[in-house]
Amino acid sequence: MRASTFMGGVTVLILILSAVVSVLILAYPLMLFPETEKPKETFEYVMLRGEAPEVESVLINLKVENGAVKLSFAEDENLTYKITFKYGVGGSKPTVNQTIAGSLLAVSAQLKNGEAKVVLGSGYLYDLNILLMAGGFSTILDENCHIRNLRIAILSGGGVVNLRSGFEVENANIVVDSGGLILNVNVGSLSRSSNLYVNVSRGGIIIPPIKVGSGVGFRVEAKVSSGGITLDSTGLKVIEQTQTSCAAQTFGYELAKAKINLKVEVLNGGAIINKRFLPGFTPFRALTVFR
Repeated sequence: MRASTFMGGVTVLILILSAVVSVLILAYPLMLFPETEKPKETFEYVMLRGEAPEVESVLINLKVENGAVKLSFAEDENLTYKITFKYGVGGSKPTVNQTIAGSLLAVSAQLKNGEAKVVLGSGYLYDLNILLMAGGFSTILDENCHIRNLRIAILSGGGVVNLRSGFEVENANIVVDSGGLILNVNVGSLSRSSNLYVNVSRGGIIIPPIKVGSGVGFRVEAKVSSGGITLDSTGLKVIEQTQTSCAAQTFGYELAKAKINLKVEVLNGGAIINKRFLPGFTPFRALTVFR
């Protein structure tokens, strides 16, 4: 196993640990400080296929100024979307507007402070634009996920993205201005290739041990302008590796019918790739929970 220098690894760990802590405080303060919990109001917006049978694809623009966003998918071809908001009593109410043009449904939703849980069905093709100004984001992309373009912008905070077998995301672009991202890759099978791009201005990214099936190819290219990279080469063919850049892929990548191509750029911070964050600790596990 090749790795960056000890001091470089320590620097990366400190940077990303600070990002993890900041996300937990911003997005889930009640788990850390339960005595501060206040009553909340809940609003739910649901649309089913029968309300607009002509719709085939859905565009969702979601903006949350301060709080948390959870994105998940249901094995339900009749579900167009369901958005559940939780916010403080007396606080600003969320807004949801939608228009239909031919076979396209466009949804625009905003929330000032609180939590937004988005559940999408398995019978549509989605384009998603999510803007989170401060807080935490989490998602599990699985076999019920069918996305053409996924764009996530987080100004302050971070989140966790879980890739599972059968997910379909043609292109994903995740930008974090200040904070951290955890990308868990556990994909046993895949029907089509996916291109993922992650850009972090200040903070870092953690990719725990990568798990893919024999028919799935995985390739990562990473570059850090100021900071360092720690790469564990277990199960990977290392093509390039320096303290600030690397390229590696699974041994069956070239022959795989479906591939996951990941490109990572960090301006100031670090990247830990194919390596457990800390023994016995799974970062951001809490972010998969929506109260």
